[in-house]
Amino acid sequence: MPLVTISYSFMEWCRKHTLRQDGPRLRSTGRTLAIGVRFAFELLDLFIGQYAAVCLPHCEQGCFEAKGAEVMEYTAFFVGVMNYLEQLTWGMEEDGDWTVRHGSWHISIGAFPAPLPLGDPVHGRISGSPVFCRGSHESAYSCSAFSYLVSILNAEVASLTQSTTRRSTFLNRLYAVAALYEWVEVPQSEKHAKLSQWNYVNRRGVRSFRWSAEQEEVLAAIQRGTNVEDRADLDGDRYFFVSGEPGAGKSEVLIHGAVRAAEAGCQVLILCPTGALVHSYRDRLPESEHIVVETIHSAFCIYREQDLVVQYSPPTRLRRYDLIIIDEASQVEDRTTEKLIMAIQELPQRPFVCVAADFAQLAPVSGGGQMRSLCENMRSVCLRTIFRTSDQSLLDVLGECRVKQPEKHVLRMFFRWA
Repeated sequence: MPLVTISYSFMEWCRKHTLRQDGPRLRSTGRTLAIGVRFAFELLDLFIGQYAAVCLPHCEQGCFEAKGAEVMEYTAFFVGVMNYLEQLTWGMEEDGDWTVRHGSWHISIGAFPAPLPLGDPVHGRISGSPVFCRGSHESAYSCSAFSYLVSILNAEVASLTQSTTRRSTFLNRLYAVAALYEWVEVPQSEKHAKLSQWNYVNRRGVRSFRWSAEQEEVLAAIQRGTNVEDRADLDGDRYFFVSGEPGAGKSEVLIHGAVRAAEAGCQVLILCPTGALVHSYRDRLPESEHIVVETIHSAFCIYREQDLVVQYSPPTRLRRYDLIIIDEASQVEDRTTEKLIMAIQELPQRPFVCVAADFAQLAPVSGGGQMRSLCENMRSVCLRTIFRTSDQSLLDVLGECRVKQPEKHVLRMFFRWA
């Protein structure tokens, strides 16, 4: 196969050509275009791939992406660019000019981006030898290929920001990735085990608990509410309220109730008033295609401003859920409560709705009385066993703080004993 001559990188091609309806054409002589490219260099691996695709000469799509099971996750472009650089070899044309070759193409040395550590081949270098060679005892982050990669990327980052802190952070991350890359660059017999260890994902699972009688009642209510065999099972009250002090295990029992319902084939939607609580649930739940965790506003497409109740139409996708769990309901404001309940009542499948709240805790920015009123009229259970601590004196003080400002002598006595 004849060698393909690559005369410039994609960036240089853009500077010299213009695109028209009949195809690309060279710009007028002496009129090159300055091209500005913005790279998201905080996304380290993506930045490496973006920069290489734009600024390093190549002729094959996907040249800078390493694929397959033998690559660490989140380092595909780093590994791809390192492989690309280490596969470059010196070549010589018929006229005696030195070039760089990669597979089926060759390019003049000067076409590589500055800084240029390549220079002229050292005396005695034979055609076909590596441009960036790694010695037998040389590590990944001290070889010439990595040094060149660091130099060009650092130059690009320097043009994007004047912050020395961000630049040093970038370089430290680059060296860390190189150290991980070197860690798995071991003999093939050990490589699979190393990669499996690096790519291992800790799949979460629910822990076993010794439930209180009240928590067992919650789990039983969720099971009865989601065990629908015919239309008669949907008659009656489809709402259940769980209350209790902090540490009584409201969220924990809801997680187990959701998992059990999902294992029984139900579709479960867990609603939270804040994004922080959404992430807390996702961290504690096992992977399941039957459980979705979202904020209330996101799941029900509720907007906070200029949104009249009569104009609200609940999303159709809510019709697939059999169980809806609402946690920290004390933080839901009245307008959102009105739309939330209206949407649930309009769902034809009549999902079982389990609401958990402690109205002595955080309240919404405004209102909140409507959610309290709704919960007070639901079937309910109060969780009374506190699991976070067995210190009764601490529980007594915290219990008093929930309902009123404790008197000074109570606090003095508590801290004296504490």
